[in-house]
Amino acid sequence: MVSIVRTARPQALAVEVVEEEVVDDTRDEVVEAEEMDEMEEEVDYYLAYPGILPDHPLYFLKMVRDRVRLWLTRDSVKRVELKLLYADKRVGAAKALVDGNKVDLAITTAMKAENYMFEAVDELSKLREQGEELPQVWERVEKATRKHIEILEGVVEKVPDQAKAGLERAMEVSERGYERAREVLNREVEEEGESLDESEDKQESEEEEGEVEGESVDGVEGEEGYEEEGEVMSEEIEVEEE
Repeated sequence: MVSIVRTARPQALAVEVVEEEVVDDTRDEVVEAEEMDEMEEEVDYYLAYPGILPDHPLYFLKMVRDRVRLWLTRDSVKRVELKLLYADKRVGAAKALVDGNKVDLAITTAMKAENYMFEAVDELSKLREQGEELPQVWERVEKATRKHIEILEGVVEKVPDQAKAGLERAMEVSERGYERAREVLNREVEEEGESLDESEDKQESEEEEGEVEGESVDGVEGEEGYEEEGEVMSEEIEVEEE
């Protein structure tokens, strides 16, 4: 009988482990499916107008202006936002260049766009390590990278096969930025859930302590009542004896 119980227990544990793994795998598949649905939907994100394109003779002045403006910006958060703006303008310019049949210049412009995106995500990650959460900026990065992927996927379909590789490399940078933003945002949701659970546990413990204190106070009051009744009864007895 004892041997049967000993044999059954490891089997039960093994079944539990398998069930937990199945649940985890199912949860991961659901999350991946939801993310794929989000990627397939049109992204609701305003993409800044690119202005003059890199094929314009005065475009170099725009590049100089952008670099000077970035150099003069010392606030880290504003630098991130500025790099996001430059990335948005350049990916829009890349799309316009492909539509104008200037594929080589479009690939170069798309790579510059995603380099700015990479720098923005990298700088934002460093700020997070220093204790600055900045959830709104991370949400913007998440939407911006999804928009970039959406645009580049549409552009890749329009260019010759030999030009696809360059645009796909640019798209990979946006995909990594998107994954990083999702990771940060999901972690913040988990942390908020844990803090909410902790606050609820604290509230419940305080309520329990209050109930215990209330019971002890009722007990003390009851004892005092008994003492008062005893004193009254002793006084009545003394009066009767007199």
